[in-house]
Amino acid sequence: MKNKKAFPGIKINGLTREYFVGMDLVDYFATKAMQGYISDSDSLLALKKVAIECGVKETRIISKAAYELADAMIKERNIREKDNG
Repeated sequence: MKNKKAFPGIKINGLTREYFVGMDLVDYFATKAMQGYISDSDSLLALKKVAIECGVKETRIISKAAYELADAMIKERNIREKDNG
């Protein structure tokens, strides 16, 4: 499955048109999720505890949690597109 882009568009360079692909939608969703996690002290504390319990860096746990949420958002988005299709 081809990754959807968060900010697709056309970039015009003189007379040449180039397709500007932007960032992947899953990366955009993960970025937003990560922002939410690190801006909420309760969420951040919970993820730090998981990191300690698992013996991994907290950045790894935060990144993993952000992408898991982003993947769930993409899955739900695909279901909605299919249902409204």
